[in-house]
Amino acid sequence: MIDNKKILALDFDYSSAHRFSALLPVLRKNNFQMKLICDDKSFLEKEKIFDGLLIKNITSYPSRNFLNILKIENPDLIIVLNMNLLKIRSLNRCCKFLGIPIILLEHGVVSAGGLTNSKRFDAGKALKKRYIRILKGELISYFFSYISYLIYTKASLKSWFFLFLEVFLKLIGKDFATEDWKYSAYCVYLESDKKKLLSQLKNSIDKNKIHVVGNYDLNLFNIDYESFNSYKRENKSNSILYIDSDCVERTFYHNENVYLDYIVKVRNIVNDNGFKLLIKLHPNSLKKKIDYKLSNLNINNISNEQFIPTLKVSKYVIGEPSSINVMVCLTGTPILTPVLKPFNKKRYGIIMEQYPNRYDFSDYQELENILKFGKDKSQNLEISNWIDKFAGPLPPSDYPIRVFNVIKKVLNTKKV
Repeated sequence: MIDNKKILALDFDYSSAHRFSALLPVLRKNNFQMKLICDDKSFLEKEKIFDGLLIKNITSYPSRNFLNILKIENPDLIIVLNMNLLKIRSLNRCCKFLGIPIILLEHGVVSAGGLTNSKRFDAGKALKKRYIRILKGELISYFFSYISYLIYTKASLKSWFFLFLEVFLKLIGKDFATEDWKYSAYCVYLESDKKKLLSQLKNSIDKNKIHVVGNYDLNLFNIDYESFNSYKRENKSNSILYIDSDCVERTFYHNENVYLDYIVKVRNIVNDNGFKLLIKLHPNSLKKKIDYKLSNLNINNISNEQFIPTLKVSKYVIGEPSSINVMVCLTGTPILTPVLKPFNKKRYGIIMEQYPNRYDFSDYQELENILKFGKDKSQNLEISNWIDKFAGPLPPSDYPIRVFNVIKKVLNTKKV
């Protein structure tokens, strides 16, 4: 039996704290303790209790050096929500150096979107963006910080060789299966996420270490079973809900004026056909204060608490590539997906490709026609089959238990 273990989470976004606090009840029930180290400039307190979770500002430590912090905290296991950032890769190296297991806890349904490696649809633009970040000095500072951790952790000659090979390949737009992708375990939401993770990482990790733990968003948005496949064709609502995916940055490449021109055109088409447009903004869009600008355009953002009630009374949803599109699909609501430029059909993953009540619009006229003449059809059986395939492990309330079972398994094996 294992108990009295110390779990340390680390993240760079204070708003993600709820993903860790959701694990607290089952951890405490088993005599585990957990705290979150937050490296977010917007988090100003030295420490804070959120939903029972102790959050410590990384600046509250004598130094921001991960190796020193781990030695101070002496945790039994580390949990992170990301594995590609150079900071996280540095942390992973420190964990391996000290013999501390590290687990990836995915923060969304990744199979709702397409690949983000060199096979991505906008690989050329992504490479250009990488060079811009290098010229601005942003990536250079992260790179030298990462190199310092190779020194701290006494990296082998093989690791140094692999690093410079990776740098060369990334400069010409190619992928490299880094050893930093190797974790003690990977927790993903769905079976389709497991397949995507393997594909994304070039099958370079042990698939037996990938665990399907269920869709946390079902708990976050408090969706009930009665909402599954509940959409009615005779729905007379005049509401249309738009789901944002940090569009200004990820689709319009920071060109806010072009984005606003796009969303105004969509709003006008929606209004002209007797509907009202509401929007569910991505957390990153809220940080950019996009909600204030849209409010001036009579497009109001809805909160997490309003999401499911609004979804239930929406005639249609217009959905960018987003993890929470899964909530829409679970209800059977028709989802209209923009594929007009600068959007791209390849940004949508297998979950959206197989959803039977999805309709693309490749120009504004096509959106106009869908709203004017309607395009949804009765296909409850097909949607029910989709739900069986993509709802994930149920009930949602057991999500923390499934994650804890992975933690327990890793600690029992104590292999990194």
